[in-house]
Amino acid sequence: MTTSNHANEISRLRDRLNPQMCILARDFAGMTQTDLAERLNVSQGTVSKIEEGITPASDAFISDLSRVFERPLGFFTQNPGLSLTLEGHFRKKSALPKKQLKMADARMNISRLQINRLVENCSIEFQEVPKCDPDEYPGGPKEIAAAVRQFLNIPHGPIANLVEVVETAGCIVRFLDFGTLLIDGFAVLSGTNIPIIFINKAFSPDRRRLTLAHEFGHVIMHRGRLRPNMDDEAFEFAGEFMMPAKEIKSTLYPLNLEKLARLKLRWKVSMAAILQHGKRIGAVNERYYRYIRTELSKNGFSKTEPYEDMVELEKPTSLTRILRFYKNDLGYTIDDVANLLNANHHEVSSLARPNHDRFTIV
Repeated sequence: MTTSNHANEISRLRDRLNPQMCILARDFAGMTQTDLAERLNVSQGTVSKIEEGITPASDAFISDLSRVFERPLGFFTQNPGLSLTLEGHFRKKSALPKKQLKMADARMNISRLQINRLVENCSIEFQEVPKCDPDEYPGGPKEIAAAVRQFLNIPHGPIANLVEVVETAGCIVRFLDFGTLLIDGFAVLSGTNIPIIFINKAFSPDRRRLTLAHEFGHVIMHRGRLRPNMDDEAFEFAGEFMMPAKEIKSTLYPLNLEKLARLKLRWKVSMAAILQHGKRIGAVNERYYRYIRTELSKNGFSKTEPYEDMVELEKPTSLTRILRFYKNDLGYTIDDVANLLNANHHEVSSLARPNHDRFTIV
């Protein structure tokens, strides 16, 4: 774009600046209004008034926003047509500071907007994810987990590739940098009502699997509804979905750290998760549960468990498949996709190859 064209674009877009997108970009970067004001060499009051929609943004302000946040002008002028307040289910620590929560919220929100644009404009069909009301199942989440395994034709034993199962069921799985270790995952509906499950990519594969099963449980049992003890229900679902009681219970006697480690390699979930599930299904009593927890802590396994590198990293493929459709069927280039999503090339790369740094649609 030439200098004159760039200036014309700024002037044309000035009155259409969406203050919410400015806030989203700032939260994404972990900046306060004061931080942004210093980067733009303006007062905090100026930033505040623009974000509140009181004062229109100047040409220079818009140009500097694009420069500071390394985002195209269209990002700041888009009106997504859906709420930018995320409504879904977190798996997070209660001690999460407000600033980090806002940063993680912004990162998921921007990714959700981009995914929504991709899905809206392609003809790939998604399965309808099963929806089960725990009140309609006498056995609650445990019975629902067994029913979903049967519905999805999952064979007995460990689930070989949980990401593949969840995406085949109709969800989009997205590994994301939340900017904090205090959030494990989050499930939310896209604007097209396709569930998106965000998983913190900072964690080990075994922990990602449990979080994914937990969020999948929320999607199946809780989307569109609020009820007490939802987190407990999601954990009960996850445990039974990943480790059916009738298959694992007899292997939990006797239980020690060595056996927990072997079971981890078989079921591909953490030792702590197996122990917790054993307690939930009545295979481990409270006293012995506390003893094993203490032993895990003494050996440093509360932070890093053994065999972390022996649980294979599962890779989401839905977004790669969608972007391949744009490339092969619609003739989109990387620039075309970036323009469609109001994104930079790094974000397009992250969507297309979530476990790689370089963008290539293969």
